[in-house]
Amino acid sequence: MIGHVFKYALNFPGEAGQVVTIEMPVDCAICDINHQGDCIFIWAMVDIHAPREQYKFVVHGTGWKIDDAENLFFLKTVHMPNGLVFHVFAVEDE
Repeated sequence: MIGHVFKYALNFPGEAGQVVTIEMPVDCAICDINHQGDCIFIWAMVDIHAPREQYKFVVHGTGWKIDDAENLFFLKTVHMPNGLVFHVFAVEDE
């Protein structure tokens, strides 16, 4: 497979438990999750010829109540430049 690293914005509304859906190629491999400025991004190795799939994520801040934690898979903690700390989870299919 010839891969490319693409960047995807993880735009979340800042509310606990809000699912963010991002369309990415099937079987992509997440390389990193971090911030650029005030936004959180996902960098993933992708096959640009692969069909697309909907991937679901949830972002929680430190101290936020996490409902349905059993359906979440922890990916990364992101320290924002303003001092806030967010935790990114993949939503696993039930």
